[in-house]
Amino acid sequence: MPVEVILDVFSGRPNPRWVLSDAQTLELVRRIASLSRAQGAREPTPPDLGYRGFRIEAHDVPELPGPVHVYGGFVRLPSEVRLDPQRRTERWLLESNSKALEPPIHELVLHEIEGRV
Repeated sequence: MPVEVILDVFSGRPNPRWVLSDAQTLELVRRIASLSRAQGAREPTPPDLGYRGFRIEAHDVPELPGPVHVYGGFVRLPSEVRLDPQRRTERWLLESNSKALEPPIHELVLHEIEGRV
């Protein structure tokens, strides 16, 4: 059940990516399932440059059918959008392999998620 996480943050160079462990995949599925549907809420549009969220590509995970995009307190699945106003899913994804990220990139994304300037 390989699940790949892509941190969409760069332009002109490859984005950081990593594979979740089976335990992390189960935790991600649990987290998304616990979110309420975002009925009528407007998703923010990611900027052209800088942090644009996380893309999740799951293979053979029925609970994650197709690409998933996590950004700005929303989790976009192929068939619905879920609301994550505390941005816990984003923060969890960032920390799921923070050791692989350069410290300035980790800090930049963390600041974006926490709404700090």
